[in-house]
Amino acid sequence: MISLSLVEGLRICVLCIVTAIAYGVLHDLLSVALCVEYLRDHHPSIGTTVPILLALGWGVLATWWVGLFGGLVLATVCRVGNFPPLTWRDVARPLWLGSATALGMALIVWLREFYRRQFVHQGSTEETSRLAATQAMHAASYFLALVLIVWLAVSLLRKRAALTTSPPSSASAP
Repeated sequence: MISLSLVEGLRICVLCIVTAIAYGVLHDLLSVALCVEYLRDHHPSIGTTVPILLALGWGVLATWWVGLFGGLVLATVCRVGNFPPLTWRDVARPLWLGSATALGMALIVWLREFYRRQFVHQGSTEETSRLAATQAMHAASYFLALVLIVWLAVSLLRKRAALTTSPPSSASAP
């Protein structure tokens, strides 16, 4: 029989993998809209050159493992040890908000890099600027994923610790 703690840990892992894949697909849909050459010409072939299929394929391939890593870290933080355990419901909202924030920040990185190459260093062509900006956006996303995992791990561990130190509520006050 599988323990409830193990099942809850698996739920956290699945939540993180699905969230990472959704992030990756949205991110790569932006990528093909901004610079299809990044996925089409600068990545190994996945059997298609159709932009939407590139985004779907690379969105899954490039992010499932980040979700697995994050899920294992967060499941361990939420379930192992003497503090009261947390469930996938405790992870979902901050994970989704953090992922949405990271996606917005990645887009800001793209805009900044494109602007820098087009207007500050005016030697770049538009295609070169779009490609460099898309590469920067992808690199930033992996860094932001690591920051998000660490931030969530610390936040969830603090939440667990706070559950043990909060005074029990009593109906009768002296």
